[in-house]
Amino acid sequence: MESLAEAAEAAEGAAPQTRGEPALDGGMDGDSSCAIVGEKRVRCDAVTAMNKKKDHLRERLAKKIDLIEKAMAKSENKPLSAREATALDKWRHDVEAMNLELAGLEKKSEEAVVRKAMRQQAAEVAASRRSEKESENRHMSEAGVLALVDLRMRYESRIANHSDTVDSVWQHIHKDFVHMCDDVNLPRTARGVGSLRSK
Repeated sequence: MESLAEAAEAAEGAAPQTRGEPALDGGMDGDSSCAIVGEKRVRCDAVTAMNKKKDHLRERLAKKIDLIEKAMAKSENKPLSAREATALDKWRHDVEAMNLELAGLEKKSEEAVVRKAMRQQAAEVAASRRSEKESENRHMSEAGVLALVDLRMRYESRIANHSDTVDSVWQHIHKDFVHMCDDVNLPRTARGVGSLRSK
């Protein structure tokens, strides 16, 4: 009959998995790598990676606890050998270390969830602001349109005159329009030369 230490070695596998090697579940044992698809690594977010690490640690912890229970059951029938007693002490130490590591991962996982939610909220706010700004720039107020038409009529002779380039005339119109917006308190919208030309 094989000893508990030999059974433990068989249960844990041949060699410990090193960082970056493929895990048993098809994922990667690492901080943020999730899987290998073809020849490429597919990255995942910190929360998913943390959950994978916790699941892997829980599996290892369950195996160690099972080994300890078997050793305790065996010690009720007959005393453990020195090698088995040493292995039992090591497993108990490993279980304590894994419990501490699992508690640390739980805390980090909660922090990662909070950070992810904050990033999503910030992205939504930024997208909302961009959308509002685009909408504001796209739609000129009626007073702004009237002011622009007035300026365009004032510069009509310069636009028709071939000695001035059309671009330079529109730059003057743009400059005057910006001053007019400031003076009359019109909304500062559609200030680009290109957008003024399209109005």
